[in-house]
Amino acid sequence: MERVDFSSKGTAVAMRRMKGSSIVLTARDVGAAGHIVCLADGLRAAGAAVELVGQGAAAQYFARRQTHFTDGSTWLGQPFAEVSAGALEPHLISKARANLREKRVEAVICGVSAFHSDGIDELTMLAARQEGIPTFAMQDFWGDVKQVGGISCDHYLVIDDAAARLTRQRSTSHVKVIGSPKHGGFSELNARELRVRLRRRLGLSAEGLVVGYFGQNLIGMAGYSQVIMDVAASVRATGATLLFRPHPREDGAAVSATLSMFRTAGVQPVLTEVGPIEEPLVMIDAAISCFSTVGLDAIHLTRSAPCLGPMVIYADYPSDIAKYWRHHGRIDSLPLVETGVALEAKNGIELALAVKRATCASERAVFAARIKRQLSDPTMAVMAAVQYVADVLALRVAPEAPLEQCT
Repeated sequence: MERVDFSSKGTAVAMRRMKGSSIVLTARDVGAAGHIVCLADGLRAAGAAVELVGQGAAAQYFARRQTHFTDGSTWLGQPFAEVSAGALEPHLISKARANLREKRVEAVICGVSAFHSDGIDELTMLAARQEGIPTFAMQDFWGDVKQVGGISCDHYLVIDDAAARLTRQRSTSHVKVIGSPKHGGFSELNARELRVRLRRRLGLSAEGLVVGYFGQNLIGMAGYSQVIMDVAASVRATGATLLFRPHPREDGAAVSATLSMFRTAGVQPVLTEVGPIEEPLVMIDAAISCFSTVGLDAIHLTRSAPCLGPMVIYADYPSDIAKYWRHHGRIDSLPLVETGVALEAKNGIELALAVKRATCASERAVFAARIKRQLSDPTMAVMAAVQYVADVLALRVAPEAPLEQCT
């Protein structure tokens, strides 16, 4: 993470409020984990006593990053796995409440996780709300609001104005635009050197065209195989190399099935499953996905390294895929497409044309300039979040009194 500067007068005052505060941060999805770990570092730098708790894919992310964290089961003091949405047992919530009281926790910051399940994020949020402890959600997908029994976090930390607008439409919680914490460190990357080194490691040409496909855990959906076939056709048409990065929730069988489909379609993909997201992104010229927030990662890389960041392409089809992410994301279109910093393909022909555009240096330069104009500086995001949390703890801005029970 980049060094956080707390030297300004206003920020220094807020930091004095933060010193010694006990704060628990949780994550179970990788998208949130990248932000949460940066917030944890920033809070520590401000003098807070921080405990980072991970579960599932987020715990794996923390372990790969060699970040000190507590496993969710260890934190709770008993085995604790993700459960179906709404199935958290009351005794677990009671135990989490006791844990928060014992540790004298003053704030809880959690990720916004999958809507079909509950886990450490939802458990700590409910327990904290019942204890009257301020709760903050670090949102990583535009407008995501997770409620459990009609209860949500007191505050949402969001990445941009589009996310704020959607969140306010769906929630009465306080909303604060902070920017994108996990992308603050991109400014410190030596992107050109990293590109050459990583391509050499994988046996890729330093100058050849490389297209990245970022998977989703949708292998069981009929339309997903169509997208994979069209990606393969687009790659063949341009003579590019295909780099495949599976979604963290894809298991071995799903990854093998995807590789098999690519090979059947005449493409031999290069598989890259480990390492931070900037590593595959810095190697490629185009980043294709169905609806992944990898697009946000890619445009932040382009902002930091305009000549090297990949062009973002969203495959918004067939109908089952398009309906799936609209239903779960509760949005009609992706903000990156709306603002003109990403391309959208509605069928295989449009996907092929988009990949061809991504091979054109002048096209990429136009997109890079647009991104530079539109994107806020992410290096300020951690500081903005820490100062906001400090202000809330000083003022105890909470919408409701402590909740005595959760249904």
